[in-house]
Amino acid sequence: MSVTDSNVIVGKAVISVDSIDVGHTLDAVNVRLERDYLDVESQQRKGIVKKVKILEKMFVATTLGEATLSALKAAWDQAAMATHAETGSAYLGSVDTNEHTITIVVSGPNNGTRTLTIYRAVSVDAGEMTLAREEVSGVPVEFECLKSTDYTDANGDPYFGQIVDS
Repeated sequence: MSVTDSNVIVGKAVISVDSIDVGHTLDAVNVRLERDYLDVESQQRKGIVKKVKILEKMFVATTLGEATLSALKAAWDQAAMATHAETGSAYLGSVDTNEHTITIVVSGPNNGTRTLTIYRAVSVDAGEMTLAREEVSGVPVEFECLKSTDYTDANGDPYFGQIVDS
């Protein structure tokens, strides 16, 4: 097996939510794909004869380092109309579920760029924002990615998003 040093990816990630760069992140941007399988068993075999994928979930998680109103709005799943730019305020307590497009740009293989675009995502977990003299006020956030019927494979199965290496 040959190794290619330029295929080792090291570097910062730039994350955008709804085409707005969220700025600094205090932790890595983690992308996680979970899958559940059905174990198919048969009376004629002693063991599992096949696995069938029955569920896929994808998540994007990080800690936002810039606690701007737009970052808080996305992390805390607040409505787009809740921000009032003229007063620099936002109302909290949205009852809606707000979908977002997430773009993550990182260094890619062969010294290129890798862009991951998630077509639909919802903030499902946002931790507390600590306001303290000795800490950066980061906002932990986790988005669950939803499959988009606007982007499907040949069988009509929807995608979460797309990865492009350039």
